[in-house]
Amino acid sequence: MLATLPPLEAEMARAKLAAEDIPAVVIGSTLNAAHPLLWADAELQVHAADVDRARQILARPAAAAKEWDYADEPWRCPKCHHKPLELVPLSRLRRSIRNTWIVVVALPVLIPLIDYIGYPAGGRGFELDKPAYVLGWIVAVVLLTILIFYPKRSKQCKECGWRKHAKAGESD
Repeated sequence: MLATLPPLEAEMARAKLAAEDIPAVVIGSTLNAAHPLLWADAELQVHAADVDRARQILARPAAAAKEWDYADEPWRCPKCHHKPLELVPLSRLRRSIRNTWIVVVALPVLIPLIDYIGYPAGGRGFELDKPAYVLGWIVAVVLLTILIFYPKRSKQCKECGWRKHAKAGESD
C-alpha cells in the first residue's frame, strides 16, 4: 500500500502514476461510493519495487499551465481564451419569423375563440377540421419551425469583441 486517500484524490494519483508508466490500483473507492459512512478513504497500491519512484512522482507539484494551454471548448473564445461567449441577438427578420411561428402555432386555439367572441349566440360554427385548414396549418408550422431552429446563431466574446458568424463559420 502506498497511501490512504479520499477516493477522488486516489484516482487522480493513480492517473498521475499511470502517466509515468507505474501501474497502480485504487482499492475501496466503490465501497466508499456505496457506503460513505463506513469507508471514508481508499487505498492506493503499487508494486513494492515501484514504491520509492511513485512517492517521488506524487511529491512533485503539478506543472503550471501555460498561458496558451487551455481546453478547446465551444463556449470559450479562441482569440483571448475567456469564457464569456454570448449569442448575438436575433435580427429583426428572425424575431418576426419567431413571432409569426408563435401566432401560427396558436391559431387552432385562437380561431374558435375569436369565432365565439364575435358571435356569442352560438357562433358561425367555423370549421377548423376541414382538411385544407389542417394541412395548411401543419405546413406552416413545419416551415416556420425549420426557419427558426435550423440556422445556427452567431457568437461573440464579451471581452475582446471576437465574433463567429454562423453562416460562413469564419471569425473576424
